[in-house]
Amino acid sequence: MANGLYAAAEGRAQEAQRAGLQAKKDEQPANTIRSYALKQRKWRVWCHKPCAGPDGTLFTWPDGKLITPDKLTA
Repeated sequence: MANGLYAAAEGRAQEAQRAGLQAKKDEQPANTIRSYALKQRKWRVWCHKPCAGPDGTLFTWPDGKLITPDKLTA
């Protein structure tokens, strides 16, 4: 029973998050969207592109496109 309640709450939370993000997107001016679209694409590509570590081994960021202090200093 508890798992069913958790799953229902999780589904409602995800839908609320989607609705909030869509509302934010709908309110954003077109020139802002155009201005940041290329920068956001470059960021996503950079986050998933293998990088060389200090010891020379290749790695990718495990947290995807999430912004972290380590990425900002890389």
